[in-house]
Amino acid sequence: MKRYLALDGGATKTFAAVYSDSAEILGIGVAGPSNYRNIGEDPAINNINESVKKALVSSGTKSSELDSSTFAIAGVKDSNRSTEIIKSIVERTKVSPKFELFNDGEAGYYSRFLGDDGIVIAPGTGMISYCKYKGRFERASGWGWLIGDEGGAFYIGRTAISAFAKISDGRAPYDGLLHDAIMKFFNVSNERDIVNKIYNANIDVRTIASIAATVSMLAKNGSIACRDILVGAAREAALCASGLHERLKIDGPIKISGYGGVFRSGAIYWNSLKRAVMEKISDVGFIDPIFGYHAVAGSILMKLSAEGFDVGRNDISRIVKSIDMLVDSLNEHDKRTYLFI
Repeated sequence: MKRYLALDGGATKTFAAVYSDSAEILGIGVAGPSNYRNIGEDPAINNINESVKKALVSSGTKSSELDSSTFAIAGVKDSNRSTEIIKSIVERTKVSPKFELFNDGEAGYYSRFLGDDGIVIAPGTGMISYCKYKGRFERASGWGWLIGDEGGAFYIGRTAISAFAKISDGRAPYDGLLHDAIMKFFNVSNERDIVNKIYNANIDVRTIASIAATVSMLAKNGSIACRDILVGAAREAALCASGLHERLKIDGPIKISGYGGVFRSGAIYWNSLKRAVMEKISDVGFIDPIFGYHAVAGSILMKLSAEGFDVGRNDISRIVKSIDMLVDSLNEHDKRTYLFI
């Protein structure tokens, strides 16, 4: 039995899986982010090493037993320079002398559609969308938290803070659930003290993105402001799909799916996204999305396909279920800190 390593790294977490040549997931490991643009190169190296070490221990595998490794990391193929930097980061981890680099969106796309045409929407910490149609592969969004990434977790968190400010000023209807939750999140007793919490240091993208989980919970518990935030974010995400549909001049039916941590928010986001898409695209079908850590399935299936194994949609479902079982067995710290579960 051959053993491989697949790693998916982004702005919130790094998720590693050891798997066999029959697509059996043998072990997983999760650690902090590995997007060097947000945290720097050395922390990215440390988090990659930590997640890989956990996956190896979980699977009972020695690094020398790995046949090869794949790393799907944010920034690969964005430019020659960013790809060179990430290649250097992976080489310095000394995880495996034999490795391949994928863009995390490329692997995520494959986790939903394999090689078929479709549009995938990926709201994680940021937002990016991909479309493959008649041999063309295009992307939308992915501009980063300052320029755009509307619809992702950082956008949701930032919008929630802005809504809090409006509520505090009386510029928006009072929503006690959101107001009190933001006060508690930042551990302040005076509304204006949030300014010091946010601006006294570099913008903490991951922390602000983590507010999205609170927004989701409050929306389910009756917060009108939070529901409006999720609906607005979903409509922004839908613009990625309609924009790609227009740019690629898609003629005929097309499938849309997604992956990313924001889909943990449940029906409000996904249903709002579907409604907004159908306002722009008439001939469309939907495949239910998966969560961000499931995207490593794309790397696994891309690798096995390249090795000559026959893979299909049933393999996607099987891998996703296996990952979920292993995620359930993670310690509470890792689930809460890295996966926001």
